Parts: sequence; structure tokens; C-alpha cells
Amino acid sequence: MLPKDPEMLYSMINLKLRDQYSSLHALCDDMDEDEEAIVNSLQEAGYVYDADGNRFMPAAALAKEEKTEVSVSETQEEETPIIPEVSPYKRVLLIVNPRSGVTKKGAALNDIIITFSEHGYETTVCFTRKAGDGTQLVLDHANEAVDIICCMGGDGTLNEMITGARKINWTKPMGYIPAGSTNDFAASRGIPVDPAAAAERIMTGEVHYMDLGEFNGRTYVYTAANGLFSSTTYTTPQSFKNRLGHFAYVLEAAKDVFTFKPVHLKVDTGEEVFEGKYIFTSICNTFSMGGVMSLEKAGVDFSDGLFEMILVEHPSDPIELHTTVQALVNQNFEHKSITIRKISHATIYNEEALDWSLDGERGKGMQENSFRVLHKAVALIY
Repeated sequence: MLPKDPEMLYSMINLKLRDQYSSLHALCDDMDEDEEAIVNSLQEAGYVYDADGNRFMPAAALAKEEKTEVSVSETQEEETPIIPEVSPYKRVLLIVNPRSGVTKKGAALNDIIITFSEHGYETTVCFTRKAGDGTQLVLDHANEAVDIICCMGGDGTLNEMITGARKINWTKPMGYIPAGSTNDFAASRGIPVDPAAAAERIMTGEVHYMDLGEFNGRTYVYTAANGLFSSTTYTTPQSFKNRLGHFAYVLEAAKDVFTFKPVHLKVDTGEEVFEGKYIFTSICNTFSMGGVMSLEKAGVDFSDGLFEMILVEHPSDPIELHTTVQALVNQNFEHKSITIRKISHATIYNEEALDWSLDGERGKGMQENSFRVLHKAVALIY
């Protein structure tokens, strides 16, 4: 049964036309669907059927292609047409999280598909419905015919896409269109938050090879965190995030300040051992954390084989807590309560198994946890 939502219908129909049917008529005949109803439904959403390409496309993109063909036809007798540069990539798999972020994605999705089309790419759109779908969609649809995998969503969606790519040993480029509540990763990399601008950057930008982290065997992109505020990234309701964006995290985290109990940790990096009671621990590869803390002065390099480890000791009184928070915000890493190191691996011992936040999603912790850097493990275009 085909979905009624036009965006999901567009995605499913194009997948079936690409992989199973030679024409829309053949699809409707085999599935006993009303061809005219499908065409009308998608036309109302701004998509038209391109019989030559056996696919639905945004009406504006198809009109531009037809105009270009007419222009070349009219001039080819008078002069030799200019042959456009052919991109080595021709098919994009775009994974969209329709629930993330503060922006409406309908119009944005049209702009993205048109941008890709203008650069000679055909786009297959897949929508996530629950946690883990981003990874599964990569496993299901990132075949040899796909040249670039992209995702549109928050940092968790990016994590799922890259996790899926790692599972199939994907070596081609990937792209990211930020549409989350805080977009820490995009802020660190200078990726535009405007969807069309981010899509254009994927088409025209450079390939960057970046390090990933691995925590207890699970891949993460930019941050693993434990302690004060870290759980708010996965306990804050999605609807709250969508309405208030970054401010939602601040409000939710404020509830923890006076009730949080410090975590006793022992961290062995192979070169040093740290042990104490900490209110916050992070192993990250980013400039921005929660849109509040900046690590630019810490000399972050996204592909040096090292992540930044931050340990914040439990303050003795509310005044010291205030000065510690101020030091973090002001990038004063010389403060006595803050330890920061560059590390490539570590073993972290907890007195009890505690969950960690991995790119804003819940990560299962143990009493003995392992971390290591996966050096230049992913190629991203931006």
C-alpha cells in the first residue's frame, strides 16, 4: 500500500521506478494503483513525471532541463554547443528525518532536489520514522549505483548515516544538510544552516577526511559526554526541541544543576591516569558543544588522529561552580577545575554503569568503557 503523504509517496514511487519498474504505467498495473491519482497527488505537491527518465522530479527542475534542451537544439546548427563538465557523481541518496529541527522541510526539500538536479544528479529520497532508520536506509539503498549519500536532520541523523556507511565499508563522499535544534557539528565545520546553501556546498565544496570516535564499539561523529547536562540531549522531548531549538536544551538542563550528583571516574589514556569526582566529562572532536562551549582555542583539528578530552571536577561550593561554568564559556582552560588533553584512546572506569550521550543520542555505558579514534575514517563534502 502506497503512503498518502506526498513526500513519502514521491520517495517510494521513485525507488520502485528505479529498481523494479520500467514505467509508471507498469508500476500501477502491477500494484493495482490508480495512475492518474498518483500523478495528480504528486503534481499538487510540485512533482511531475518525467517519462524519459522514468522518475518524478520537481516541476521547476524538469522545466529547466526542457528549456536547456530547446536552447541547444535551436543553436546547434549555427555553432558547436558547449559540452558541460560532467560530474563523476550522478546519483544521490538523501535520507531525511522529518521530525528533527525547527524548520519546515517541505519547501526546503524541493530546493535541495532542484539544486542537485542542476548539477546533474538524480536524487532518491528516503524518510526516517524511528531511531535507527537512518542506518538501516543506508544498508538498504546505498548500492553501487549511488555516488553520494546525504542526510538532512540533526546530529543524531548524521550519526546514523555514518554508522550505516561504516557497516558497508562506504568509501565515496557523503554530505550533510543540518536541520536539527543545535547543529553543533555544522557549526564546527562551517556548513550553512540554509538547506539550499548546504546542498550547493555538497555539489561544489571540497572533500574533507575526518576522524571519528568509537565508544564501546559504537561509532560516533563528534562528542561522547557524561555528567551534568549530557542526558538532556536525549531526554528533552522532540517537540520541545523543535519549538525552542537550542534554548530547549538550556531549560531542560537547568533542572539538573542543583540535584546532580558527581560521577566518580578513573580515566587511563595510556600516558596519564586521572581519577576523581567529575560533573562533566567529554571526549570530542568539535569547536562547539551545545551552542555554548567553544573549543577553538584548544587547537581542535578534525583529522589529526586525536580527540579533546575534557574533565570538569566537582566544585566545592556554588561560587566555585559559577566560576567553573564561566571559565568553560570563556574558553579559560587553565581553570583549576578543568582538565583538557588530546588523546587517541582511553579506558574509562565507572563505579557503576552509566549511560553516555553519543552525538546527542543515548549510548549504553559500562563499568569499564573503551574509546579510540578512527583516523580519517569518513569523507565529507562541504
